[in-house]
Amino acid sequence: MTDNNLSQAHLGQTHLSQGQTAFVHGGALQVDTDALTRARAMLTTIAGLLHRSCAAGERKTAQARTDLLPVPLCPAAGSITNDAAMHRRRQQQASLILACAGEADILFDRLGVLARRCRELADLLARVVGVYTESESLVGRLMGGLLGLLPAGAAVSGVLLAPTLAGAAGLGSARLGPAASRLMQQADPLVQPGMDTLARALCPPGSPASVNEAARLLSPLSAGVQDVVQGDRLTVSRVRPGKGGGIGASRDIGSALASLDRLGDIGTSKVPYSTVAVQKYVEDDGTTHWLLLVPGTRGERDTPIGWAQNVELMSSDNSQRLHADSARLALEALRRSGVGKGESVAVVGHSQGGIVAASLAAGNTGYSFTHIVTAGSPIAGHPIPSSTWVTAVEDRGELVSRLDGADNPARRTWVSVDGRLSGADASTGHQAQGTHVSSTGGRAHLTHGLNYQRATWQDAKSLGSTAVEDSDEHFSRQVRGRLVSTQYFTGRMSY
Repeated sequence: MTDNNLSQAHLGQTHLSQGQTAFVHGGALQVDTDALTRARAMLTTIAGLLHRSCAAGERKTAQARTDLLPVPLCPAAGSITNDAAMHRRRQQQASLILACAGEADILFDRLGVLARRCRELADLLARVVGVYTESESLVGRLMGGLLGLLPAGAAVSGVLLAPTLAGAAGLGSARLGPAASRLMQQADPLVQPGMDTLARALCPPGSPASVNEAARLLSPLSAGVQDVVQGDRLTVSRVRPGKGGGIGASRDIGSALASLDRLGDIGTSKVPYSTVAVQKYVEDDGTTHWLLLVPGTRGERDTPIGWAQNVELMSSDNSQRLHADSARLALEALRRSGVGKGESVAVVGHSQGGIVAASLAAGNTGYSFTHIVTAGSPIAGHPIPSSTWVTAVEDRGELVSRLDGADNPARRTWVSVDGRLSGADASTGHQAQGTHVSSTGGRAHLTHGLNYQRATWQDAKSLGSTAVEDSDEHFSRQVRGRLVSTQYFTGRMSY
């Protein structure tokens, strides 16, 4: 859990064992700096007690050895008694006492190590209290000072770059060279404060300055360009997967992410590209639940889940978000599936699919969105009500989820899981830290892929976090019951 990056040596290998290590933010647990301070004080007290106990014990064993010097035939003795029986008894007693003293020395050494460790931990906790409140703002201040020097033209270019990078979901399976992988990991801390600074440069003085507000200003322009390139006519068709394709039931967040991964892999799911799925679950008492799965950005010319749609989806304006073609596709799929008013709807989305999920939950759609799960999606600025649970899985080095320019909200119903990549040379038999990433072929890939996001979530599950367990349990209730149907809808853009 200490390696944030693939090292140069690791990346140079032909085959890598890659793992994702998860860090949980939000949910029912919050960092309590007062508790950290109390823990530091307790560790300091324990260290002091152990140190004094060791010193006192060492004095007593030294005194015991001194007292044994006159004992006849003790290894350190200087005289021998003429009484053979007494000699043997004293010899045995002295040997036993010396053996106990030797064992005591070992114990005191170990207690001394423990005392030093407690003191080290106390010092670390003292640093954590300060680092927790200062570390993230430090990068922001440094980047703000540097990027604040950029002209407005660069700000416009930077915000326009956000949806372009968000469209990089299609690169999720692309192999990366060592230098590219290191660059993605190292650039990650700079993206969020950089986007925030660029957005502030674009927004007019006095207006809310955020990436979402900048996207609102840019949406008319991007929508106009998109209409010229793709047209604004969305055709939604119900399709059926080919033999052996389709997806199965979801019972928790892990299985839902697996279904979404399969849905987006059109070679496996055997459905057309840009296809969303709507599943209907019914409990024994007739209660109905719905699950919508939305894959990530595509690169085809006629896809409604293309890079240009990201700008509207990131807008601070609800009508612009819901006008995005991918959001229209999702809403039409829900309507045709027969989702009723008041029936619970959960949404799971990857990349742009996650932004669609956040846009639906934040918008006035008439549907009851109870839980959304996003993977690699920049959604911090979406006004999602606290009544909707949010589980956001994001990975260091995939950059896309940082393009919102802000931290995710910290609240009980919003749990963020942050994954960090580690790698090890598989030829040596060593394994990477964290949860193993599948389907990499032993090569470095862009961590925006769902296989990395899924490994991050699985690692978070292994932590025993109350926030993670609460979130997973809540989602499981949204897909409780028998899977009655799975309907597939694909969209195409035309003039």
